Amino acid sequence: MTDLSPNGSSFPPTAIVCLSPNHGGMEISSYSLASTFSRQGEDCLFIVRRGSWLEKVAKELSLNHVAIDMRRHFSVRGIRQIRKAFSEHGTRLVIYAGSSEMRTLRFCMNKNIERFVVRHGTPKSNKKRDLVHKMLWSKVTHHMAISESMRANVAGIFPVGERPMFVNYVSQEEKLKDLSLPREIDKGSGLSLAQIARIERVKGQFDALEVLNRLRKSGVNADLTFYGAGRDLSALEEEVKLKGLDRYVSFKGQIEAPYRCLRHHHVFLYPSHSEGFGNSFAEALSTGMHCICYNNTSLPEYRALGFDYKMVETGNVDGVVGQVLEIWENVIRPPLENREVAKRVFSEKEELTRIHRALYQQNL
Repeated sequence: MTDLSPNGSSFPPTAIVCLSPNHGGMEISSYSLASTFSRQGEDCLFIVRRGSWLEKVAKELSLNHVAIDMRRHFSVRGIRQIRKAFSEHGTRLVIYAGSSEMRTLRFCMNKNIERFVVRHGTPKSNKKRDLVHKMLWSKVTHHMAISESMRANVAGIFPVGERPMFVNYVSQEEKLKDLSLPREIDKGSGLSLAQIARIERVKGQFDALEVLNRLRKSGVNADLTFYGAGRDLSALEEEVKLKGLDRYVSFKGQIEAPYRCLRHHHVFLYPSHSEGFGNSFAEALSTGMHCICYNNTSLPEYRALGFDYKMVETGNVDGVVGQVLEIWENVIRPPLENREVAKRVFSEKEELTRIHRALYQQNL
């Protein structure tokens, strides 16, 4: 294999597999990676579940894809269809996003597949190191994590053994083209806060709401917009009513490309208690807007990459309020330098280079 070149293919025929029926960060990252391989001229097949959101996206984006019939995590029919797809495509590299369907994928590997990579994006808590899981995961050759924090989680949960592990941050290149300059603070028009995430208590929406509550009690004319949907939406809406903040909170729901809306806001609040990578946080950082998060899991890693943002201890709502007040009262300019950092760290070429280096150049 050679170094990545814009004039030729550097990977063997590749299949990216995500059999999830859901619509979330893992699924978005999967089609993003498939799109990246395709745009960079690689021979890539995207394998998805029939009737899923990912099948719809693959069709809309005209990605080379195959939809598999699967009703359960283990499917003999699915095994046959996936093996056929691998064979017809001449697949030699498989990148699988997920873990639940490993009981099916484990039996899909034919003799031509040289590398079977599992891409980990969601922290797990239950260990999978018993004999059954060791057998199911025995075909895996490499583990790819979307952050250093995620790599540590994988090492403690899965039967990794001596198999290589590497970190590869998710590309934001296509999004970077759509990111407008952030809104600068004008005290005459008030302060606009935003959060993009699946609505669950662990994601920090209730913490963000309390930040808004304390800001308004301190005399700041602030409002807060939530982008996303989730199982705790009703509870969050009820909390908004209990705090009497109906006039100052907006729920936009789960919309396409919510990062395009960040230009309407001054500060991105991300008081999440656990993150594998934090796609929306990366998007907000990339705009150059003010961002504030908790100090846990993957969130501190962005500083090591060169980004400028505010961070407080997990659960410290007063700390978040203090950071927002400092920005507001001193009319601090947005950290626009983050836009250049994003172009360097989150480029498509850099994402594929990291994968290529880990799989084919580690001994060079």
